[in-house]
Amino acid sequence: PKKLLYQHLFDFGNNKDNNLFLCPSAYGSGNTNGAKYVISDKVYEFDTSKWYLYTLVIKGGVATAYVDGIKLSTNTKFYYSVNNINSYQNLYIGKSNMEYVPLLNASIDEVRIYSYGMSDSQVKGLSQLNDINK
Repeated sequence: PKKLLYQHLFDFGNNKDNNLFLCPSAYGSGNTNGAKYVISDKVYEFDTSKWYLYTLVIKGGVATAYVDGIKLSTNTKFYYSVNNINSYQNLYIGKSNMEYVPLLNASIDEVRIYSYGMSDSQVKGLSQLNDINK
């Protein structure tokens, strides 16, 4: 199977010191002027022959990564400001702001960005909607 661990599902930013990204391994990071806030220290491997719904919720200093509505990791000291996204030049899907990270070797069906944080049950609901459309 293909290894997608550190390829980026999305990477919003200007460079490696100012960006927000999420990997298929549910590993993600927010970097502001060199200060790094990691969402997960654990890296997961998923079956590359299946579709997954990845969700990243950032609200009030808490970042949580979900896959198919299941919470995988939370950082309660994620002080990255989502407002930085408005100033970013590069809003990449399947590509990184870091030149050494390869392009995502997978298909992306849909990207949604909400302007509010979601509860665990709301994220689970997104996953259930996703199941209906398969």
